[in-house]
Amino acid sequence: CSSDLATATLQRWCDAHLLAPGERIVADRVAGEPKDPGPEVLALLGARSADQVRYRHVRLRCGAHVLSDADNWYRPDRLSRDMNRVLEHTDTPFGVAVRETRFTRRTIRAELLFQPLPLGWETGSPPDGDVQVPWSVIRHRAVLTTRAGKP
Repeated sequence: CSSDLATATLQRWCDAHLLAPGERIVADRVAGEPKDPGPEVLALLGARSADQVRYRHVRLRCGAHVLSDADNWYRPDRLSRDMNRVLEHTDTPFGVAVRETRFTRRTIRAELLFQPLPLGWETGSPPDGDVQVPWSVIRHRAVLTTRAGKP
């Protein structure tokens, strides 16, 4: 159940698992100092310096359940004035705010940080005890590009 819009993927997952029936995905902005984009992010965005990039930190949640803690770096010069205003002043999820660009999402890296069952579990006896799920289970890095191929 993937989508170029992370919010839509999370919404379908939330609905399918009855996590918070009737609730919509909300992006809660997290206050704090902007993170440095670093050379990898600058290269992915085609930026020469951090001055060309803006940072936005949000937690996407369904009801009381946080499903994603997201760092968003973006090029404001490639978005409309309205898109920049929404990103700077509202809790609208990033993909929803920039939907008019008709972007494509390209996965750079996806890391599984949690394996609930040990390798080979299916050939042995089931594990004992409760499973302790950590705060982060997947780390995902992606870049959005416009139809013209610009990040």
